[in-house]
Amino acid sequence: MVWSVDNKVVLVTGGAAGVGAGLVRELLARNAACGTVTSTLKALSIMRADVEGSGGAVINVSSSHAFKPSPLSVYNASKAAVLQFTNFLAGNESGMKVRIITVCLGPTDTALLHKRNLNNFAKDAGLTSEPQRVESAVNGIIEVIQRADNGTTWVISNNDMARDITTKVTKSFKLLSEISEPL
Repeated sequence: MVWSVDNKVVLVTGGAAGVGAGLVRELLARNAACGTVTSTLKALSIMRADVEGSGGAVINVSSSHAFKPSPLSVYNASKAAVLQFTNFLAGNESGMKVRIITVCLGPTDTALLHKRNLNNFAKDAGLTSEPQRVESAVNGIIEVIQRADNGTTWVISNNDMARDITTKVTKSFKLLSEISEPL
């Protein structure tokens, strides 16, 4: 199934620079109405079909760092929060006709890496390869928009195609939730 962005609203969080800005430009070229907003909930209130909206897609951009510890602990924690928040909202989508999807990007060669002078980013993060190109991340997100079901989680890294990792994420959350149950 290919989902067309023609005359649809697509919410892109983090669209001010880097991958987000490239994605917004590409979506606009494909006749989608895009914008970076500070609140996913506000976007849902506008898009939801059960309250006069016409449906759409929310793509929340997380990171592969949501899954592993590293010296970038605050960054990792914030990206894990994006993943949890998005999955929670997707599980409560009933009747909205809005697909709520998480994309976890691997390290990407954006202005942010250069602006913050993160010369040791790859070493600090335990990476052995170069960051992926912005164009690879954008193309992967376009693919996700066209193919992804509500509540799915995707990884785009190493200039490869987008990979659906929903089953692994679901199993991980289940395992973690069992830890918090009373003994």
